[in-house]
Amino acid sequence: MEKYEFIFYIVTLAICVGAYVVCIKKFDCDVKRKTLVNVIMVVTVFLLYAFGVVRMYIKEGPHDWNFLNTLPVANVSPFTFCLALVALVLPKKLKNVVFTLVSLLSLGMVVAGSLICFSYVLRQYSFHFTIAADVLAHFVLSFFGVYLVKSGQVEPDKKNTIVAGATIVCVAVVMMALNIVFGTAFFGLGFNGNHNIYNMVLFDNAVVSATAYFLGLIGVLALGRAYLFALTRK
Repeated sequence: MEKYEFIFYIVTLAICVGAYVVCIKKFDCDVKRKTLVNVIMVVTVFLLYAFGVVRMYIKEGPHDWNFLNTLPVANVSPFTFCLALVALVLPKKLKNVVFTLVSLLSLGMVVAGSLICFSYVLRQYSFHFTIAADVLAHFVLSFFGVYLVKSGQVEPDKKNTIVAGATIVCVAVVMMALNIVFGTAFFGLGFNGNHNIYNMVLFDNAVVSATAYFLGLIGVLALGRAYLFALTRK
């Protein structure tokens, strides 16, 4: 990795963090056209995600089952990017579940977006603009989750949190079952002699690895809820 590429990583992260902080503090969450704002944010996130998928297809080709971690089921982030878009046409109750989930993942998205930059730097990975798009998508979705709460569109109370949290956990359980049967690693959870979480072997045991994964997922949701309360506290 060249020195200028390292600078690009730092600049990308600095711009995303700076814009994120400014938007949370200054954005008018009482705007009348909330539906339009929702559409703009969700479509923006999806297009940033799709940009990366298209580039990977052109550059690498879909030579493995998970399309180089770009498919919607590869991990929680792309799944949420796509689910948020689908939520726009869902019935009100289902939309509320999805949007509550997006809000609960706000903190996780900020952390994930930051870690993407750091991980690529540590691996000496050459910078390209799809990485910047991926990082930006995480920060935009995080801000969207905060916006949903601040604008009064969702309320992360105990009931809504449990329903939204149970939804993503159930999806993860289905993905785990598929991984066991087909030897895949959907949602970043690998089995069948390759026990890993997001390509990192933390425990050389399938049961312990799965337990750690689900506890981590629940922890992210719980911390996300606390994060929302901290940001919206008057």
